[in-house]
Amino acid sequence: MSTELLSTDHDRAVELVKSVQRSVMNEIVSNILGDPTVEVTGDWIATPVGKSIGTGTIGICIVAGDAATTEDQSSWSMVAKVMDTAAERVTASNFAKSEIDTYSSGILDSLSGPAAPNCKFRGAKFYGLTELPERELHILWLEDLSHLPNPPWDDVMFSNVARHMGHFGGTWLLNPPENRRGFMMMDSEKDFLSGADRFSVLLDNSDDEYVQIVLTDEYIDANNWMSANFTRILDHLQTTERPLAHIDAQPKNLFPGVREDGEPETIAIDCASPGYAALGMDVASLMASSLTWFEVDVSRAKQLQPLIFENYIEGLNEVAWSEDSDNVWLGYMTVAGRRAFNPPMFTATWINDPKWITWMETNLGQPAEELAIHWRAVFEWAFPKLKAAAERVGIV
Repeated sequence: MSTELLSTDHDRAVELVKSVQRSVMNEIVSNILGDPTVEVTGDWIATPVGKSIGTGTIGICIVAGDAATTEDQSSWSMVAKVMDTAAERVTASNFAKSEIDTYSSGILDSLSGPAAPNCKFRGAKFYGLTELPERELHILWLEDLSHLPNPPWDDVMFSNVARHMGHFGGTWLLNPPENRRGFMMMDSEKDFLSGADRFSVLLDNSDDEYVQIVLTDEYIDANNWMSANFTRILDHLQTTERPLAHIDAQPKNLFPGVREDGEPETIAIDCASPGYAALGMDVASLMASSLTWFEVDVSRAKQLQPLIFENYIEGLNEVAWSEDSDNVWLGYMTVAGRRAFNPPMFTATWINDPKWITWMETNLGQPAEELAIHWRAVFEWAFPKLKAAAERVGIV
């Protein structure tokens, strides 16, 4: 991936949002306020927010303004995600189109809310989709969650989110929609776990100062073990229960909220790559992604691991799932162990494109040497747990 892909075009996104016809905006805002008589008054303000490393997202804005109804004057806000569905056709998966299809299908609504009141995990509310005059550009209008807490989370937030993800997986298994939409990515275990092809780059550059930190004898042995056994693990997980999964359930994509009845809930954004994955795999991203991006250290992860897994199992049980948890633990550690194996590969990316060192140091707030030391510590802690989980179910 080139560093050019990291630049979100905020100015263009703002311009496109402001160009939307007032009649279209009236329709979208009427969905927010639940009143078909809405008339947007004055100009709406579009404020850039966030960033994307994908080619399909042009920019993300919080859009706000005022509106009049037959009875009242109201303020409103929402998120506008400006997307180019043609930008990713050179890749295996068009994530922009997939996200549009996911929200438009209503499948997330079928697994939460009135349709599944015991499930406290839902997608951000979908207010509408606008197709722009420029070819294959769209605006996805979604719920504004900017008032909800961002990471870092406390133990209660991690516990609640993990439990709610258990609700989501269990609800799918108990009450699957009649038709599983064809746009959803299958074999999502492999999408979770890509990246091992850079190992040879590490071996070829063993004298690099950062590679020397991560390329330990233990790491080389782990690569040999993965080569011999990982396909067997994936094949086994394909035979287990595989509900719909978010696939990118890292804390930055999840918002701890509160329902109208006062109960906690979890709201997901960036639903661009849903697919079927073994139980336990999706929730492992809560910890694995946090470790990868230096949001928690290994000592914190040791506290979080039982907290996340136990609450996930309890969430499954709360929607009447009651199967053996060994395979769930394997699914969990398959992601956690594999993602612990992958971050040292970033040093290979630094060799191929040194600009990534500057990007990671800037965005993760740590010098490159500290990042490499952290990733080595993550691997040394998590990878043995994957091996033990595979041995526990008798695969290896």
